[in-house]
Amino acid sequence: MRDITPLKIEQYQRHRVIAVSPAMTKREVALLKHVFNMAAQWGPHQGMNPCAWSDSCRNTISGSERQARRSVKLLACCAPHVREMAILGPNTGLRSGDIHRLTWKEVDLPERRLKIMVRKTAKPLICS
Repeated sequence: MRDITPLKIEQYQRHRVIAVSPAMTKREVALLKHVFNMAAQWGPHQGMNPCAWSDSCRNTISGSERQARRSVKLLACCAPHVREMAILGPNTGLRSGDIHRLTWKEVDLPERRLKIMVRKTAKPLICS
């Protein structure tokens, strides 16, 4: 265990991420961190945990990774006629009522923009 250093962990991650996903690499290093913590608690390892210095060990699953998983699950459960709203709403910040009231004159297809008046604030909203 003394031979494992933060530098070796970083090198392992750079090498391993080529073979598997970044999320899997994070999980493997998180497991290694846990092993060091348990070894320190039980006595076989004394000293610092080399994973404690690695930024990628701190969060096993990032917030963006969790959000991506939720989005995929949501879209898989949506009926086809609701799927467009489930994509448009979070990406534009529009409420469902604003989405339902969209008209074609508010949609600029060549520019890929929406130019609408938000009812609640009565201010123009330009979404790219």
